[in-house]
Amino acid sequence: MSRITVTPMTKNIGATVGNLDLTKPLSSQQKTDLKQALMDHQVIFLRDQPISHEQHKEVGKVFSNLIVHPGAPSIEGHKDIVAIHADENSKYIAGDNWHSDL
Repeated sequence: MSRITVTPMTKNIGATVGNLDLTKPLSSQQKTDLKQALMDHQVIFLRDQPISHEQHKEVGKVFSNLIVHPGAPSIEGHKDIVAIHADENSKYIAGDNWHSDL
């Protein structure tokens, strides 16, 4: 299995992770590399990954235990996933005035 690629976005923060297919189970090395990429760059982007809710949760578990958000409704059937969506018709945008990650 190939190692992931990590491409910094700026000199201070953020990186794009490549050479990774989140629709397949991750190896121990890939999990280690993902955690290290987050520690090194504080924000990572895993672009164009057509993953299911279950696969999304598996990726989240790479970084920590999943929790239920105490102040936002979850999506049906997945108490530990909150949908965040905004478009041109939205009257409210999550994080507009205040934001907290869990």
